[in-house]
Amino acid sequence: MFCPKCGGKIKDDNSFCPLCGESLLEYKAGQESGIPQPAPVDASVANNAANPSVEPSASSLTAGESKTEVVATDGAVPAENTNRSAAASEDNSTANNITKINYEEKKDIPVWIFFAAGGAVLFLLIIIIVAAVVILKKPDVEEPEETAAATETATEAPVEAEEPEPTEEPVAEATATPTPTPEPEPAECVVNVYYGNEYGPLSDVLVEFKKDDQVVYSDTTVNGTLTAKELEPGDYVIRYTGDDLFGDEYKITLLPGANKTETVLLARIEDPEAAYVFITWEGSQDIDACMYNASTGQYVKYDNPIDDMGNFIYQDNNAFRGYEILYVRDRNAEYDHIIYVMDQASVQNGEPSDMEADGLRVRVYTIDGLVDDTAADKEKDAALFSPGSIVEGEFEKNPVYVDGNLSKLAGYEWTQIEKDEPGEETEAASEG
Repeated sequence: MFCPKCGGKIKDDNSFCPLCGESLLEYKAGQESGIPQPAPVDASVANNAANPSVEPSASSLTAGESKTEVVATDGAVPAENTNRSAAASEDNSTANNITKINYEEKKDIPVWIFFAAGGAVLFLLIIIIVAAVVILKKPDVEEPEETAAATETATEAPVEAEEPEPTEEPVAEATATPTPTPEPEPAECVVNVYYGNEYGPLSDVLVEFKKDDQVVYSDTTVNGTLTAKELEPGDYVIRYTGDDLFGDEYKITLLPGANKTETVLLARIEDPEAAYVFITWEGSQDIDACMYNASTGQYVKYDNPIDDMGNFIYQDNNAFRGYEILYVRDRNAEYDHIIYVMDQASVQNGEPSDMEADGLRVRVYTIDGLVDDTAADKEKDAALFSPGSIVEGEFEKNPVYVDGNLSKLAGYEWTQIEKDEPGEETEAASEG
């Protein structure tokens, strides 16, 4: 197919001529309707139209015509040529008897318009994509209240901004790693138990450690000893129990680590008339258990261990844990058995003693068990201490503290013998 305007060869399905931009729709419609259409312009003419500087070839001139050059000095088309063209057009129209369609009157649409339109569409599409990306990446919009506040702040009269005071940058405090609190070291306690009647280790004694009235450890001695382990440091009560033995019980404070304690137990009394007076202390000084027999006026003590009534000292020692035992043969007798403890060195020198501070303790046992347990006042510094007397089978508590000068006990008959000749009866005592 050829363009009816420029004569260029084009595809049959084109709607516009790609060479000159001529619309082919009406031309094709006329062909399809059977209306004769003007013959397309010769391709060489089209080429000349496209290139005006090229002269038409000799074959394109009609016979008998010669090329006549007419030069217009002002660039206007010569009248002769114009008339000739018009006449030729009339002859052709008359000869063909076909209505001529003036395609020249239709506005040509240049091909660059289509390229420009495509570029504009592509540019618009790029803008839309960029705008979508920006919207997706835009941070969250402020809440309505914050936006309104920002708008109100913006509309207020501008206030001259004050320069902010320089602030010190916060210094990060070094957080020290907390030191874990160490668990307290547990306590352990070595216990030794001795038999007072024979002064040897005592086995098969049940030893119980009580804390807040609850037994937290118990075991029996082997060869007179045991070791209680993994105990919490603090205050305890130790209780000793054995067959045919008088038990013992006292307080102890356990420190972290190793501890040690010892006690002496006595055999139970089988005679219902007899009594034991058991004296213990924890110091290194020599303390003596003594008794005054008001019936005979005799003293039972270290230098006179037995009297005429058969009362005697069972043990006399100043060993690891001091203890001494007095045996009262007839506690039901009608006379007084005055019990006392004496620091002999302090009495002889007229000096105070610290035996009370050493845990001095006096216990009285009968066939019924422990009938009295008296601990000396640790605030005292007396050289002589008497917890009381056994009178007609009963123990009467009457604590008396005397310093090194026994003359302060002048009112007590049992002290008169001690002041005169220890171990000898006075005239007043013999008369009584």
